[in-house]
Amino acid sequence: MADKIKNYFLPIREYHNVSGRLRYLFLFFGILALCLCIALRIEREASRGLYISEICSHNQTLSKDPMGEYSDFIVITNGDDEAVNLQGYRLSDDRNNLEKYYIPDMEISAGGSVVFWANEDDFFSDFISRDDLYTGFRISDDEEIILSSYEKGIIDEVIVPPLKSDETYYRQDRLSKWKKQLHGVSDKTGDISDDVTPPVLSAGSGFYKESFELSFSAAGNDKVYYTLDCSSPYNGGTLYTQPILIEDINLRTNEYASRRDISTEECYVPNEPVDKGTVVRAIAMDDKGRYSSETVAVYYVGEELFDRYTGTDTLSVVCEPNLLFGKEDGIYVNGLVWEKNKGKSTDKSRTDLLANYEKREKGWKRDGYIVLLDDCGNEATVNSGILSIRGNTSRKRNQKSFSFSPSADVGGILGDLFSPMGTALAIRTGGEADPITNLRNSLNHMIAVDLNLGTQKGTPCHMFLDGEYWGCYNMQSKLDERFVADYYGIDQDNIALVVDCDPTSDYETDDQLYNSLVNFVCNSDMSDDSSFKTFCDMVDINNLIDYYCTEIYIDNEDLRNDNYGLWRVRNKNNGKYGDGKWRFLLYDTDFSEHEPDADSFENLIELYDEGYFNFFAPLVHNKTFQRMFAKRFLELCETEFDYDRVNSILSDLENEYKEPMVLSIRRFSDSADYDVEDYLKETEKIRSFFKHRQEYIFDAMYKCFQ
Repeated sequence: MADKIKNYFLPIREYHNVSGRLRYLFLFFGILALCLCIALRIEREASRGLYISEICSHNQTLSKDPMGEYSDFIVITNGDDEAVNLQGYRLSDDRNNLEKYYIPDMEISAGGSVVFWANEDDFFSDFISRDDLYTGFRISDDEEIILSSYEKGIIDEVIVPPLKSDETYYRQDRLSKWKKQLHGVSDKTGDISDDVTPPVLSAGSGFYKESFELSFSAAGNDKVYYTLDCSSPYNGGTLYTQPILIEDINLRTNEYASRRDISTEECYVPNEPVDKGTVVRAIAMDDKGRYSSETVAVYYVGEELFDRYTGTDTLSVVCEPNLLFGKEDGIYVNGLVWEKNKGKSTDKSRTDLLANYEKREKGWKRDGYIVLLDDCGNEATVNSGILSIRGNTSRKRNQKSFSFSPSADVGGILGDLFSPMGTALAIRTGGEADPITNLRNSLNHMIAVDLNLGTQKGTPCHMFLDGEYWGCYNMQSKLDERFVADYYGIDQDNIALVVDCDPTSDYETDDQLYNSLVNFVCNSDMSDDSSFKTFCDMVDINNLIDYYCTEIYIDNEDLRNDNYGLWRVRNKNNGKYGDGKWRFLLYDTDFSEHEPDADSFENLIELYDEGYFNFFAPLVHNKTFQRMFAKRFLELCETEFDYDRVNSILSDLENEYKEPMVLSIRRFSDSADYDVEDYLKETEKIRSFFKHRQEYIFDAMYKCFQ
């Protein structure tokens, strides 16, 4: 027995004798493996559960919410292996108020994510439900976002750093480090090279009496791709192999003019084919697969077209058709936004605002081109840039207005047409206020052109949209910082501009400057001369008087809380306009010249009493202001507002607008017999207004100043 025991322990002794170090190695690796298992289990448990995985505080083009807005967003991810119900969970941007937003009863699948829209717009309250996942608060830079629940308290939190537009703050999982990622890079610009020469066309844009063959040429062995349907040649263009025939296509079936989904109101669809042009978009590609920039041209063929449209400038707006008329991305149609939300409210006037064409964020702007032909029908200029729908109530009309901003600083938009007054272009209709004459706004700016007041030059044009006739428009400089800089000869980067009561920049200081002015007026007794003196230190009073003299005399009824431009230098300097005073710009005066006996003084005061802010109503109680205003008003009535002068301007505009507007009215209404005489009956109402205006307006002023 003793030998058996001896023999049993012998291997163990031999093992210890063979290598004591090996024994410790086995022990070390065993403990290490155990620790790794424990660590992995701890890490796995730590990564489980709900966590904040992505945040965007400046969403401009990344993702549309259910209302079609580009709202900020927060993404919550489920790190569990099983679905998690979110009832009882909360989101907040305030540690002292974790109950800002309760997440509704819903589930996140295992490994799944849910997007929550950070938007506080009161307009949404009539339309959204809890299932639409709007938090009711926005996201600011350096703000803390907190995920919590009533039972567990704070579950996850993150401080959002300053982010650029379309930049997100994200992490792969709960244990990963947060990173920034910039999105929104164009899918085509990476292949475009300045080293590749754009193709040259054998004929320039214009009106041609007869058909002709168009050929393309490119540098070296470069290939040319083109489209004839307004779509981009970068995606599926046809390879050019032989000249193409450019011919009269006016009798082809309407494609865009036949759309019935471009307004939430009843749309007029022409019964006959509208006039049309052939849009050519072409690019070159070299042997390395690199593309050139585009060459764009528009051709109108037919002797009738030549006779009909020459004599007035013609502007062609060119854009990818799907980006104008597509259900999801089209900016000219009711679209998906309307289809998703039209049944959410019984108030149709508010539901109308939920169409694609009502959206104004950067994500609803589109790459496009404008091609201008002069009044002889020859190509004047071609510009690439960004298109967007402009206006307020006019957006729901069949004939909508556009804004166009060139993609590069071209020095003066459309050549020298408006130079040096800015580079961006407003392509305007008369909207709901002046759909027939379409010249009131141009007339008013010409009347006030020599006043101490910013005015905008404009000119009528025939407009074609993606090759189809779209009516008479006004081309006018767009009211932006560049326009103000050129108009007054000041630094563009030092301009605080307010349009429609909202600063046009993202600078918080601009909002503060404007609000401080409005708050001072609202909270001060402007009848007191000391308050009036302080106001004159803030505003160029002579400019303000010229502004209200004009608006009152023309009886602009659209002077509620909006429709004015106001600017000042952000930082004072020694320049001519460096005093930091606010100055008015004449803006959007289509809704004017109605009845000559209209008491526009009383109307302004009544609007103010009804809650529609304007500067005139508080100032009218100050005797010093009354004397200054009355003196200037009487002076202008003898000079700039004199009937003979105004009548001469109106007659010139009638000659410019009458024939283009007859074509336009026929295009957008069942008025085939409408003629120049019918148009002149409408403009005669404007003439009558100015002829009799001074018979009534002086009495209205004296009554107001009693």
